[in-house]
Amino acid sequence: MDINADKLIEELIDNWAELATFFKYSADLRRIIYTANVIEGLHCQL
Repeated sequence: MDINADKLIEELIDNWAELATFFKYSADLRRIIYTANVIEGLHCQL
């Protein structure tokens, strides 16, 4: 996947509220959420 910096910045700005909420969680909880999302993604590919 090739994404340019301008598009990345635009996506960050557009989704900042959701991203900022994610970072309010503790590092341990964020790790669990991230891991769960990766596993969920793998299941979708099966």
